Amino acid sequence: MFFTINRIIMNKAIVIFLIIFTNSLIAQKDTIPQSLKLQKQAIALAENWVKLVTERTALDSLMNISSLPFALDKKKILNTEDQLKSFYLKMFKEKGERKLSKVTSEIHSSKYEIIDNCIPLNILVVRLKLLVDETKKYSVIVGVKISDTNLKVIGFAD
Repeated sequence: MFFTINRIIMNKAIVIFLIIFTNSLIAQKDTIPQSLKLQKQAIALAENWVKLVTERTALDSLMNISSLPFALDKKKILNTEDQLKSFYLKMFKEKGERKLSKVTSEIHSSKYEIIDNCIPLNILVVRLKLLVDETKKYSVIVGVKISDTNLKVIGFAD
């Protein structure tokens, strides 16, 4: 009888522990949401960023939708606003204005985790396929950081 009562109490304690542990894991994931609405906003932001870059318009708008640190084509990280502004101006000069005839985009991947138990990371990677004309096709990957409902471009690779 004594062992049966202890076993029942122990089983209940294990179940309660598992419920608490599982709920804490679920709660941790819920702290950084990536809703369908945010995914659509990330795609729209990436498309707008590409439009501003290719049409060489509104440097201030590009700076406003970008965030530091900013990753360049898997090669370099820009850490200051001056570096980012210089990069955009250099790209405008070297690439010139390009009108896109078609842009298609999709969510390529997602980073949705907490690094070292204290650094939230919520990034959507958007793949854009750009058609300038029938002979010029490009593919670009744009990283979009999500913080609350604030989205910013944090890098790209082509």
